[in-house]
Amino acid sequence: MAAVYKAKHMKLDALRAIKIIREEWTSQQNFIARFNREARLLVKLQHPNLVQIHDFFEEQRHLFLVMEYVSGGTLAQRLKKRKRLPEGEILPIIMQALSGLEEAHRHEIVHRDISPGNLMLSEDNNGDVRVVIIDFGIATASGGLTSGNKLTVAGRFLGKPEYCSPEQAMGLAIDHRSDLYSMGLVLFRGLTGVTPFKAKTPRETLALRRSADAPRLSEAAPDLMFSEEIESVLGKVLERDPAHRYSSALDFRLALKHILPKDIKSTDVYPTVTIKSETDSDENPDLDTGSRQPDTDTFTYSVPNLRNVFIGVFLALIMIVFGVYLAVKYLVNPEPERIHAPIEPTSFVTETPTPAATAMTDQFLTEVSTDD
Repeated sequence: MAAVYKAKHMKLDALRAIKIIREEWTSQQNFIARFNREARLLVKLQHPNLVQIHDFFEEQRHLFLVMEYVSGGTLAQRLKKRKRLPEGEILPIIMQALSGLEEAHRHEIVHRDISPGNLMLSEDNNGDVRVVIIDFGIATASGGLTSGNKLTVAGRFLGKPEYCSPEQAMGLAIDHRSDLYSMGLVLFRGLTGVTPFKAKTPRETLALRRSADAPRLSEAAPDLMFSEEIESVLGKVLERDPAHRYSSALDFRLALKHILPKDIKSTDVYPTVTIKSETDSDENPDLDTGSRQPDTDTFTYSVPNLRNVFIGVFLALIMIVFGVYLAVKYLVNPEPERIHAPIEPTSFVTETPTPAATAMTDQFLTEVSTDD
């Protein structure tokens, strides 16, 4: 569907990721109008767990989407190396992603392509990982979403069969609960190392999604032990009927927080992301489902208090200005200015009285004696 390139904004001296939609898609009827409409919605999304859209424009029948560039790799790349992750690692990753979905769903935007390849992991200098949901290329406003004009374009399925919801596979109207189902499949894959629905072809996978229930974790990975709590959470979010799933990303995230291992620090999630210049799906090279992005390690990231940061910076600037003022004043006038001439010390007692002093003393004594 698109190719993504790493670019540099020359005036801002900042890295960006630019997605270029292929011309074969822009030639579709009403595609450009829909792209512009949905891009305006995506620009409004301001959340650390969502890739930031900076700009979008059309040039010679090509559509360009300018996004933030974040270094790191995808969850898909990490799972490819390690197959599966312990609960203490995968749960915080999913919780951060759900935090981002909360914001998108608040704006009535459904991602529709949640998968490990669209979850970026960016590690900071402290070893903490920020999770960012990327590739909103087929996202859409949830209002009025129907199978006729949104789910497919020119007969192509948008999304990945392994991670789509049953209603998406059947071409029905979808809402935010479809994203929750897909996130549940990502969690299932991260815990067991396999997807619950796998067939020989994408078409068979979609058919299986429409008719089969997801297995339990212990059935997919009998060599591992899973708590009844995590089995219950996944059983609920992977219900085929959307009405039986969690009603919001917040509810799903709080359910995971409740079963988070005690030794894992639980914090409000914050996050940033890199983009891979690939154009095909990592898991389904025969499907034209969009571009991917790159991977890294660990899980929590605390949100800084910007108000306190600004106050600290302001006070520091005041101290610096005051210090510069004192330094300049000392250099220009290093010693305080004298207002009066120094007073020389005077001796009030002499060793030998002067003749005038002796005469005055005798006169004083004579006057005192006369008074008596």
